[in-house]
Amino acid sequence: MTAPKAPLSAKEVAERLDTDPKTLRVFLRANAIPKSEESGRYEFKAADVAKLKKQFIAWTERRAEARAAAKEARAAAEQYDDTPFPGEDSE
Repeated sequence: MTAPKAPLSAKEVAERLDTDPKTLRVFLRANAIPKSEESGRYEFKAADVAKLKKQFIAWTERRAEARAAAKEARAAAEQYDDTPFPGEDSE
């Protein structure tokens, strides 16, 4: 009989997903992935990594798109920061 394999830590999974543990934890919280009730830490089975990788890639793409849109919106808003509203005196 073989002993059960130890679960993978967030650090180990982050390495397999080619990211850092902090970014992985942000992803895990954003996707409401629970921590282990026993240890209070994120723990994973090796079999979970492929599914997590797909979810992580999709999340990073959405996150990059959202950041690009926010940057674009900030740039557009900056164009209008110095423009007085109609009826306001310009200095």
